[in-house]
Amino acid sequence: MSDKPGRNYPCPCGSGKKLKKCCGLNLGPADEDLFAPMPDNLKTGTKIDFYFDIFRSVMLYAEMLKTNPKFGGELRRLCHDFEEKFKPGGEHGLTDSFYLNWFVFDNRFGVDQRTIIERMMEKKDFHAMQDAVKLAARELSDSYATCYQVKEIRKEDILFEELVTGLRWIVHRIGDTCEEEARPQDIWHARFVGPQEDAYYFGQPFVFGPEAKGDFIKITDMLIKNFKEYASTRSLKFVIPRDAFKAGISFWAEYLHRSFPGAVAESDVEPISGATVPFLSTTDGEKMRFSLVTFKIITEAGLCDKLSGMRGLECDARRSCWVWLKKGNRRIKSWDNTILGQIFIRGNELVGEVNSLERALRLKNKLSIGLGKMVVFDRIDSKDFAAMPQPSQEELRKFEEDQRRIHSDPEVRKVLLQRQEEYYLKDWISSRIPALNNKTPLQAVKSKEGRLQLEVLINRMEGMDSAQPDYLPKMDMNFLRQKLGLPLAVREVKGPMPRQAGK
Repeated sequence: MSDKPGRNYPCPCGSGKKLKKCCGLNLGPADEDLFAPMPDNLKTGTKIDFYFDIFRSVMLYAEMLKTNPKFGGELRRLCHDFEEKFKPGGEHGLTDSFYLNWFVFDNRFGVDQRTIIERMMEKKDFHAMQDAVKLAARELSDSYATCYQVKEIRKEDILFEELVTGLRWIVHRIGDTCEEEARPQDIWHARFVGPQEDAYYFGQPFVFGPEAKGDFIKITDMLIKNFKEYASTRSLKFVIPRDAFKAGISFWAEYLHRSFPGAVAESDVEPISGATVPFLSTTDGEKMRFSLVTFKIITEAGLCDKLSGMRGLECDARRSCWVWLKKGNRRIKSWDNTILGQIFIRGNELVGEVNSLERALRLKNKLSIGLGKMVVFDRIDSKDFAAMPQPSQEELRKFEEDQRRIHSDPEVRKVLLQRQEEYYLKDWISSRIPALNNKTPLQAVKSKEGRLQLEVLINRMEGMDSAQPDYLPKMDMNFLRQKLGLPLAVREVKGPMPRQAGK
């Protein structure tokens, strides 16, 4: 086609220079084949050739963005993470086409959450291009990968039906092997480009048997529902279901990587070099170390009464222990008290449990002075949490049963949720947050960029909360969104995650 964006066209980066004298100069020898015009022997003589020419221009723009001070670091990190996890183009990895299509068409980045091709189309010089180029770029930008069922195989095309939405697509045949192996009722995970009645598949499809349909309908429906809830919390505009499918591409990357022969098991992936264990600390800033303070009991008579009368200790008859408390909290101002540890009697020993060595030393002094000759100090045992032995399955089961029993109490759940809400509304909302460029949420919400950052941050916090064990009460962050004047999440009932279908 004469309208294809050749090297004499304005560079899509917006510099005003011709492509061959701008981003086209940045290509090394290894990149020339990727961005060079399509060889004649690979051309199909159809519109798909034109789409690939546009795609190469987008890839050139993507390479330029990787060097951009504003977006380069984020894009390089996203590419590195994808390549490390899914090994595109490798023996056990996803296809290159899946990777590159995700990178330029689906991957939203930056505060405004725009894709690479969307950013390219916003450039002034892009608007000067011919209408055929702009239309093809729009069709590529609007494309998404999702699941379709083969309804009819014809001489010139294949009729597909999109799962869940029911949209019908007429997709041209261009002579690839996947067309020859296509069977009615098969399920394709594929990306179609162009109008529904005049489309082409773009990149290698993944093909499953008809038995996968039920599970794939559940997955697709789940992705749409989840994205609707997410979109309701954002000030940005999205098109559903298109953007739900674009956002769901990360799920499909994981699914397809595991579903096809040769996929690498998670345990076989080497950890990133230089990764470190995060530093855990108490709310007093002390390094967390599980510590036991042990005393030998000399005089048992009157010991319980003595402990109950000591300042800062409260008897918990239900658990047969004494809780060590202090007033307030240095980090979380809304807390009336901070639990420092607990003390219990074990045979002829008095044992204190705390989670830092500093607290263990303070508790040793407190009990030595308070109990006098009724006890004799024996030892302090202290271990880093990372060095502690893994609990047995029986210990884990007992712990979970205890937690379920405690948190099944409506009053306990009510108090926990109330405390969390008080913390977010009083302390968190006025604390400087690194993810908000060290601004407080109350400060960040005053700017457009800050509001968008807040929306992302609160969604992440809510997601982390929902990942906790099912017996723990879940925090609905709409109270915080309402306080800050952010869009409220529209809730839908979510069903269980469907099992993974076979190929």
